[in-house]
Amino acid sequence: MRSGGIAVQVEAGANGRASARSEQSFELHAKNHGLRQYEQLPEETKRRFKEEFLGTLSGILANRFAHKPEFGFEDPYYRAFVMQHKLPPLTLEAYLNQAGLALSPEDTRDLQAL
Repeated sequence: MRSGGIAVQVEAGANGRASARSEQSFELHAKNHGLRQYEQLPEETKRRFKEEFLGTLSGILANRFAHKPEFGFEDPYYRAFVMQHKLPPLTLEAYLNQAGLALSPEDTRDLQAL
């Protein structure tokens, strides 16, 4: 009885690690997707995005960016703003294609049911 419980815990742990790796992979693909889109934007658009971003800041973050005249997509706060509010997100289909993954027919059916 005890060894069965351990096997379930090991399997659950392995599934959790696989899920975390999948999430990290998606986040990496999403970041790269956003970077490719951002790099293609005209400089005027990037300047406007920065002005809008700076207009949303207050307190500590406003002070941080007041003393940081040059920043871009590599800055995590600015990147999050641009990816959340300005660029189209990475779709599941695009991610699966980029990662070379395919859903099983059952998974596809389950997703379509949502």
